[in-house]
Amino acid sequence: MGWESALFSLPDEPWSGALEQAMNACEDPIWIFDVAHSTIPWANKRGLEFWNARSVDELAGREFESGMSPSTRRRLAAYQRILARSESVADRWTLFPGDRPQSMVLLVGRVPSDDRLDRLLLRGRHCETSQADIRGVEALRHTSVMISLCSPRGRVLMQNPAAAEAYRHLVADGSLGALRARFASSHDADLVEHRVSEVGEFEGELRVRTAEGEVWHAVHALRTTDPATGRAAILLDETNIDAKKRGELALAAAREDLELRVAARTRDVARQRAFVEAILDTSPNLMFVADASGALVRTNRALRMWQPGDGPDEELMAWDLLGDCSADAFGAWVDHGPPPDFEVEYVSPSGRRTTLFWAIRVFAVDGESFVVGSGLDITERREMQLRVQTSDRMSALGTLASGVAHELNNPLAYVLTNVELAQSQASRGDLEGVARHLVEASEACSRAAKIVADLKGFSHAPGPSKAVNLLAVVDSARRMMSHLLVDRRVFRCSVPDDVWVHADETKLGQVVLNLLLNAAEACMSAGAEAAIDVSSIVQGASVVLRIDDTGVGMSEALIDRIFDPFFSTKGPRQGTGLGLSISHRIVQQLGGSISVESREGLGSSFLVELSRAQAPGPEPVEPEPVARNDRPRVLIVDDEPGLAEAFALSLPRHRTAVATSGVEALAALDSRAFDVVVCDMSMPEMDGPGLHDALERSDPDMAARMVFVTGGAFTTEAHDFLRERADVTLYKPASAKALTKLVDGVLDRLGPRAE
Repeated sequence: MGWESALFSLPDEPWSGALEQAMNACEDPIWIFDVAHSTIPWANKRGLEFWNARSVDELAGREFESGMSPSTRRRLAAYQRILARSESVADRWTLFPGDRPQSMVLLVGRVPSDDRLDRLLLRGRHCETSQADIRGVEALRHTSVMISLCSPRGRVLMQNPAAAEAYRHLVADGSLGALRARFASSHDADLVEHRVSEVGEFEGELRVRTAEGEVWHAVHALRTTDPATGRAAILLDETNIDAKKRGELALAAAREDLELRVAARTRDVARQRAFVEAILDTSPNLMFVADASGALVRTNRALRMWQPGDGPDEELMAWDLLGDCSADAFGAWVDHGPPPDFEVEYVSPSGRRTTLFWAIRVFAVDGESFVVGSGLDITERREMQLRVQTSDRMSALGTLASGVAHELNNPLAYVLTNVELAQSQASRGDLEGVARHLVEASEACSRAAKIVADLKGFSHAPGPSKAVNLLAVVDSARRMMSHLLVDRRVFRCSVPDDVWVHADETKLGQVVLNLLLNAAEACMSAGAEAAIDVSSIVQGASVVLRIDDTGVGMSEALIDRIFDPFFSTKGPRQGTGLGLSISHRIVQQLGGSISVESREGLGSSFLVELSRAQAPGPEPVEPEPVARNDRPRVLIVDDEPGLAEAFALSLPRHRTAVATSGVEALAALDSRAFDVVVCDMSMPEMDGPGLHDALERSDPDMAARMVFVTGGAFTTEAHDFLRERADVTLYKPASAKALTKLVDGVLDRLGPRAE
C-alpha cells in the first residue's frame, strides 16, 4: 500500500516519480533541508508557497546559514542522532518564511532512498498560536535552561534544544529509561521519582550525566500532564550550576581543611603551651613575665613558692623582686635594654639570707613590650665557694703554721726575758730599769699582736669591696710567709705605698698569698739564683700587680690548665690544686683579671689587674679624753677572770664590776645600774650575742650600751654580728687606751643612765 498523504506522516517508501507526485499533491508543505549546506534543494507546491518561492531552483539558491541560531543547530543535530536510530521526530517550531512568524508542528524524517543524515525530510502543519505562545516557544528554543517532558516511565516526550544538546548521548524520544539514565546516582533517580510520585514535586541539586561528563544541575521536577494527550507526565527544568557548585564544594572543602588545620594548630599550641608551662613550673629558677608597667603577667611555681620576706603576692611589682631596682629604672630597661646579669641578696624576717642571680631580657609581641626575668638561687653555691675559699685559706695557714709559730716565739721569748729582767730590777729597787724592760716587753707584745692580726685578717670572711692599700696587703702576706723566704737569696718589693685598689682586703690577701706561695715553691730548686720580685704598674683607671719568680717555669701545656680546679703539679698530699683556681675566681669577682707568662726553666710572671681606687682621706685626730667629774659605772663580762680584772684596772676613772659569764652579767644588771657593758664574744652558757639578744628583749637601751672585746669571729654568724657593730668592737690584744676610748665614746653618745 502506498503512502497516504492525508495522514500526518512521512513516506517510508523509496523515492519515485509517483511518490514525488503524491507529495506535490499533499496539502501540507513538504521540503528537504540540507543540514550541511543550510539549503532547501526541493519542496512541494505547498512548500514553495510557504517559503514564498516561485520555483524549486529559486528556493534551492537561497542560503539559510545566517539566520540559524546555535540552538537551532543543536536542535537539528539532535534530530540527526535520533534518525540514526531509525526513529522519527515530531516537534514544534516557529519559522520565519516571511515577515511574520509561522507556528508549525514539524515531522522530521529521512529522505527516501537517501542514506545520508545531513538531508532531512520535513512536513509541516500550521497550528494556531498566540503571540505569547510564539514568544514562549522562542524562549524555550534559545534559553540555556534544559526543559524536558517525560512520561512517568521515563520516555522523553519533548525537550528543548538545550536539553537535547546536553543529553544527546542518552536514549531520547520514545525510549524508556531516558529520565533515570541522566542522573549520576541511582539513589538520586529514586529520590526524584519518589518525591514526584508522593508530593508531586522535587527540587534540589544533583549530579547528572551530560554529553560533556558529570556535572551539577539544579533540578526541578514537577508532576503535570502532557498537553498533547492529557496523560500524566513529568516536567523537568535543569540549570547548569556546575561552576557554582564546584566553587561551593571547593570552598567548603577549603573551609573544612582550614578548620581541621586550625583545630590541629590549636591543639599543637595548647600542647606546646602545656609543655612550656610544665617546663616553667618544674624549673628551679624563679621566672616571671611582666608588662611594660612592671605588673606581673605570669610567674612560675618556683617564684610563687619562694618567700624572700612575706613572699610574692598579688600587689607585687616586678621591680620589687630585683633588689634596688625602682619603677623608673624598670621603665628605662624597657626603653633602652636591661642591665647585665646581676646578683641580689634578700634577708627574710627570720634573718635568713638568700642570693639570687637574675638574668633580665626585654621582648616585644605585636608592638607591646614585655620583660622576662629568670632568677637562679645561688645561695648554696656562694656558701660552697666561701667554704672552698676558707678551706684554701686554712690550707695556706697550715702551710704557714710552723713559720708563724716561729715568728710568735721570738717576740714571746723577748717578752718573757724583759719581764724577768723587770722583776729582777724591781727587787733591787731600780724603777727606771723596770720601766725600760716593761716598755721593751710592750713592744714585743705589739709585734706578736701584729702577727696575730695578719692571720686573723687572712681568716676573716670576705666583706664588701672598698679602697685597699696594695702595699699593706703585700706586706701582710709577706710577713705570714717570711719563714719560707729566709732561704731565698732575693725578695724585692717595689710597690709604692700610695697605690690603692678597689677590692676586699681579705680576698685580695688570699690571692697575693697564694701567688707568693706558688713563687716560693717554684724557686725551691733554683738555689742561690732564686728571686721573687713584686711590683705594680698604674695604667689609667687600672693597677697591675706583677709577681715574678726565677723558678722552674711552666710549659705551654701547663699554662693552659694552670687555673683549672684541682689541677696541681705537686705530688700526692702536697696540695689541693685549688689555690690558683680560687685566686682566678676571686679576681673575677673583684672585677679584674689574672694572667700568667712563663717559660720552662726560666721562671713565671703572674699579673693581676684591678680597678684603681682613690686613697681615703686622713683619719681625724682623736682629741685627748676629757676628764670626767663623775665615775661612770662599767660592767666587764669575760670568762677569763684575770683578763676581766685587767680590763677593770685599765679603767681607773670608772666604777667597774666583773662578771665571768652572760648569766652572771644578767643577774648583775638586774640588781644594780650600769652605764656601759664591756663583753667578750665567746663564753660558755651564754655568749656575747646571746647576752645582747636577752637585753634587746628586756632592756633595749642597755643593749645599745654594749661594747665587745674579742679575739676573733669563728663563725659566719659571729662575723656578721661584729661587722654590724664594727664601731663598738675592739679586737684582742687591746690596750687600756683603746678600751677607754671605746667606753667613753658610748658615754658621749648616750650619756649616763639614771641611778
